[in-house]
Amino acid sequence: MRRIVACLFFLLSSHIAVLANTRQDSLLKELYYNIAKAGEYDAAKLRGIDSTRRRLASVGNNLPLRFDLYRRLYEEYKVFNFDSAFYYARQLEQVAATMQDPVRLTYARTRQGYVLLSSGMFTETSSLLNNIDVTGMPDSIRTQFYLMKSRFYYDLADYSQDKFYSPTYIRQGSMFMDSALHLLDTASFE
Repeated sequence: MRRIVACLFFLLSSHIAVLANTRQDSLLKELYYNIAKAGEYDAAKLRGIDSTRRRLASVGNNLPLRFDLYRRLYEEYKVFNFDSAFYYARQLEQVAATMQDPVRLTYARTRQGYVLLSSGMFTETSSLLNNIDVTGMPDSIRTQFYLMKSRFYYDLADYSQDKFYSPTYIRQGSMFMDSALHLLDTASFE
């Protein structure tokens, strides 16, 4: 009886392993296929960016539209090319300053903070975040600010990985995460 149970267990284990390997092989094939197409994906993204740039060249002094197009370019670049994303975040800041629009100005500065943080530039991110005042800003801007500040402290804890500073950074990150969560709609994707 033990031999039968052992044989059944062996056959079942082998069958599960084969199914798992087949699924894994299928996922790897799809991954390799998409990696091979990376050039096509980049080319499509660059075509979209070029289209937005051409439109930007024709807007003249329409500052709200210029701001929107810089925002689109920032969004296109933020995970694609940090230098370009930072450039467009700075352009957002300049247009917002010209418009004398504090909400847009705060938005632009939080976008700069995202790029700096994603680049691992903690000192610069800290300086920028400490000079942003979200008092009176819409919940969407305050939420993004608190989420970024939370990520800043969590990333700093991960980077330092010590027993003295990391717990403090984690507590601070959790405090800002809590502030962000209080502002989010319960049905929100974020």
